[in-house]
Amino acid sequence: MALDLQFYPTPYALALKARNKFKTEIVRLLEPSAGRGDLLEPIINGHRYRRAIEIDCVELDFANQAILRDKKLRVVGHDFLAHKSGAMYSHILMNPPFAQGAEHTLHAWGILYHGELVAILNAETVRNPSTKARQLLCKLIEDYGSVEYLTDEFVTPETQRKTAVEVA
Repeated sequence: MALDLQFYPTPYALALKARNKFKTEIVRLLEPSAGRGDLLEPIINGHRYRRAIEIDCVELDFANQAILRDKKLRVVGHDFLAHKSGAMYSHILMNPPFAQGAEHTLHAWGILYHGELVAILNAETVRNPSTKARQLLCKLIEDYGSVEYLTDEFVTPETQRKTAVEVA
C-alpha cells in the first residue's frame, strides 16, 4: 500500500500571500515540508528579496528531494518531526500535511529560537481545537500570532492538485 504523503503543491498566489506575511527581512529560511519547492517560488523569484537568502528544505519524498536539488535548494533532512535544529533560521515557511498540521507547526515553533513562522493549515486545525496539540497551537496563536482564513485557495486554475479545503 502506498504511503499518503498528503502532497498538495502550494499555488503561487497562496505562496505569495504566505511570503508577504513576514514582517522582517528573510536571512535564512526553513521549509519543513518542501515538496517540489512551490511554496518557495515567490522567494526564489521575488523581486522583493534581491540579496541571497539561505534556504534549507526538509522533504520526506526522495523524488521531490531530487527536484529540490535540481532547483539548487539545500535539502537538510527527510523527516521534519525528527529535525532538531532551528536556532539558525530567521524564518520558517510551511504548508505541512493537513492531518498533522498542528504537530508540525508546534515542532517548528519549538525549534525556532527567534524569528517568524508562517504556516498554511487546514482551517479545522484552528477552528476545532479537539486535541491537546491543537489547543496548544491555538493558545500560541492567541498569544503571539494571528489567523487569516482563506477559501478556494486550492481550487484555482493554477492548482496542481485540487481540494476545496479552507485554510488558515
